Parts: sequence; structure tokens; C-alpha cells
Amino acid sequence: MNPTTHARTTALAIAATGVAASTAAAAPLIFNDRGNWETAVGQPLITETFEDEALGFVTDPATFASGLTAGVLGSDISMRIEAGDPDGISADNTTTDGRKYLRYGAEDETGTYSARFTLPTASTAFGCDISACQPFSASGGAPGQGGMNITLIGDGVFEDFFFQSDALFDDVTFIGITNDAAFTEIRLSITQIRFGGQSFEADDVAFD
Repeated sequence: MNPTTHARTTALAIAATGVAASTAAAAPLIFNDRGNWETAVGQPLITETFEDEALGFVTDPATFASGLTAGVLGSDISMRIEAGDPDGISADNTTTDGRKYLRYGAEDETGTYSARFTLPTASTAFGCDISACQPFSASGGAPGQGGMNITLIGDGVFEDFFFQSDALFDDVTFIGITNDAAFTEIRLSITQIRFGGQSFEADDVAFD
């Protein structure tokens, strides 16, 4: 995916150059622009594009060509590799030209869950494009008013913070993270907002 094509200027409560997620020492920095995140990382990245994967459902957990492993914590939610918009519900493709992406959830699946990503080696940076996610606010307000919880886990590392956004994630949104302490697992908490299910798409998942 071309990061300059898909960079977003939504009303995120973070700067494109990155701001601390909390006031604690070594707090994660969060980015909403892939180019600025890549500059901050300053070293080669491994990127999982899912282009080498067959279309269809994948097992939980699933390990892909880059060494990235994806899974689900919480509700009984499926994962599958998709391209385009096979369910015809629109705003369901995280990429251009019908390329492949990883989808969590289906229209008939409900429940709150976490999209879990495990890295092949400890990393201090993680980033991905997301779409089709419409989270509740932390105070239980309308969909899209709030954001999602993000958790970083590693050897002696546990960072839990809130990614705040006042925009729906129906279109492509980039989330990038850097952290002083290395981590091996990232969890994105997806809160159910409708009886018809809560899907979530991820693509171009990168780490150092």
C-alpha cells in the first residue's frame, strides 16, 4: 500500500508526528501517518501484506509468510483472508485494487474481542492499516466517538493505553506505535456496536 495515498487527516487526538500515550516513563508514541512513523522507526521494517495467502478462512492462531501470527482473544470470532468486498457491505476493503487483507469477524458474529498480533521477534515498533471498525467511546457514547484500547506485551513489558479518535474507522486509518521497551504481542480491543456483528480489517502490518 502506498502510505502517501492512504494517509488520513481524521480528527485523531494524536499528532501525525507522534505523542506519548501516557505520562509514564518510556510511554509508547502513537502515529496516524505511516510515513512519519517509518521515519521515527529509522530502520528496515518487515511488512505482512497477506498477498501470499489463499483467500478464505484461516485457523486461530494463523502464522503468515512474514512470521507474524494473528489470533483472537474473547468472543468466538473468525478470521479470513479477503480481497475486495465479498459481502457487499461497502467500506470493507483496506487496500486499493482489490488486494488482500486480514478480516476479523463476520456479519453474523457478535461480541467484544481483541485482535491479537504476535511478532516473530521482540520489536520496538508496530504499525498497520485498519478499517471497518466503529468503536464505542470509553464512556459508552455513540459509535466512533472514542477509540480502542491497545496493549503491548513483552518480557517484563505491559503497556495498556487508549487510542483516541472522534472519527469512524470505516475508511483506512493507520495506527503506528513505537516504544522504548521491546514487545512481542499487540492487542487491539474491538467493542461490539451492533447485533449484526463487528468486523475489523488489518493490512500492511509492519514491525522492526
